[in-house]
Amino acid sequence: MTVSRVLRGQNLGQRRDAKGRAERICAIAERLKYRRNMGPITLATGRFNSVGILESTEWHRNYLPAARKQGIQDALRKHRMNLMIFRVSDQELSDDRHVPETFRNWMVDGFLIDYIVAYPARLDALIRRYALAAIWMNSKHAADCVFPADREGAQEAVDLLVKLGHRRIAYQHYLAGGGSPVHYSIADRLSGYQRAMRRAGLKPEIIAVPPAQAYRDKLAFYVAQLRGTDPPTALITSGLPDALAVVRAASAAGLRIPEDLSIITVADDLTFTRALRITAMEVPEYEVGYKAVECLMRKMAAPGEDLPPLQVPLKFDGKEFCLPPQTDAMVKISRRRRGGAKADKRGVR
Repeated sequence: MTVSRVLRGQNLGQRRDAKGRAERICAIAERLKYRRNMGPITLATGRFNSVGILESTEWHRNYLPAARKQGIQDALRKHRMNLMIFRVSDQELSDDRHVPETFRNWMVDGFLIDYIVAYPARLDALIRRYALAAIWMNSKHAADCVFPADREGAQEAVDLLVKLGHRRIAYQHYLAGGGSPVHYSIADRLSGYQRAMRRAGLKPEIIAVPPAQAYRDKLAFYVAQLRGTDPPTALITSGLPDALAVVRAASAAGLRIPEDLSIITVADDLTFTRALRITAMEVPEYEVGYKAVECLMRKMAAPGEDLPPLQVPLKFDGKEFCLPPQTDAMVKISRRRRGGAKADKRGVR
């Protein structure tokens, strides 16, 4: 029994003699090249001690950044469990005559589902049919899911700017094009912004950007927005690429960041946002992965129990880069000092 516990890593010993005995047992096992046979263990316990990540073969329907993967691995290491990845085609999931091998002969105790958009409806039916312990990551469902609190993050961004005195707060939003499915966060962030603006008694100012726009055209579009008769003093963007375009457009319009224009953007790489002096709403990818595993452990213990959705708050970095708005007179002076008139003549390059 002592040898069995030591080889399972459950009895390494705290006393000097017990610790020495455990080390000798491990040394003997290493010399004999002993490895635990998981077959009999699985038969005895009914557990594989493994978790699977379920993905689509269509790459654009999955999103598994390194930070979330690290959170998953750290949580699984705590529970002494392994990780496997399964990729299933939409055809397999949509054909009622076919049951994917992943579901019929799985070798895991539960699944983390990495479908972020347009998952086949049959996937839900298969999960219930086989009573699988499964948790959705970065996807909103009625139950059994873990996702970033994007709506609340957008509200917090507006509240921060309103507290500093901003009244003309614009929000960059992409127009849907071609009927392509979009991630839930697009609508959630927009609704969070609108709700916070109305709550503050302000009129939402949405900058609707056409989809698939060339960078030069996008840059000219933002320059026109910032050179208007009543430009915003703060702008919230959906991602770092648009924030970079806004920074360049602001320079062409003779505006300084953040003195003349405060920018808040969704970003993962904080190196860029800090260098550009813009505030980042960081998506908590690590926490989503870690908490998804913790939820899956609960689900594996009670597969028939629906767990309530779990939202993970966004993290704000660089709040000091949001400054109070300047008066119109101060903005005009700032533009003159930075050669705004010359920039108008040169145009966008």
